[in-house]
Amino acid sequence: MLDISKLLGFDLETTGLSLTLDEPVSYALTWHDTGGVRDDYSLVAPTRPIAPEATAKHGITDERAASDGKPLPDALKRIGNELVKAGRQGWLLVGMNIAFDLSIVDAQLKRHFGKGLYEVGWCGPVLDIYVIDRVFGAPRRGSRQLDALCEFYGVELTDAHNALGDARASVEIARRQLATYPRIEEMDGPRLMQFQEREHLKWLRNLDTYRREHDQEPIRIPNGWPIDTSGH
Repeated sequence: MLDISKLLGFDLETTGLSLTLDEPVSYALTWHDTGGVRDDYSLVAPTRPIAPEATAKHGITDERAASDGKPLPDALKRIGNELVKAGRQGWLLVGMNIAFDLSIVDAQLKRHFGKGLYEVGWCGPVLDIYVIDRVFGAPRRGSRQLDALCEFYGVELTDAHNALGDARASVEIARRQLATYPRIEEMDGPRLMQFQEREHLKWLRNLDTYRREHDQEPIRIPNGWPIDTSGH
């Protein structure tokens, strides 16, 4: 069975939306267990400009990241080390659409150090609150973004689009999902990962089929989950 006593929330804010080119401008790790809560949050100084639309979302400017941010290689090393250590110690990694964050970290680790997350020993387990909601949540119309999930599960979202605020909210949503959908806890870590990958990719393929049948732009199907190695 899955150990749900130790939850590690993780989130990035980034320079943009490219999994292979864009970089973190902030990160948050938040550990939640019976001993309480411990946070690690930092701005990051990227090596590329922050897209204006990204700054409009998270409020981090090039000037602020450069003056207050941790050097990108140092931040990547910190994130990678903590994720690997957490996996070895049995922490369940939690996030919102966490494949985006993990894929960016993986690509940047390969760029700066030559080895991605799998190569340095990371293997999960992961719970993606977005994927879990799609699989187990009641069918409903409308958004499944973080603010919508917070409303649905009764979680207060403070400081939206701040990496730490989003990571904390993700942990609280995960707690409610684990309590509401007991099937999750019945799986061990590898089975949970395989289950989410299968269900998420199946949903994407179905959506892609629908869009093609209606002459809409097709969906890009990732090469793997929760790390997309398509561009590596």
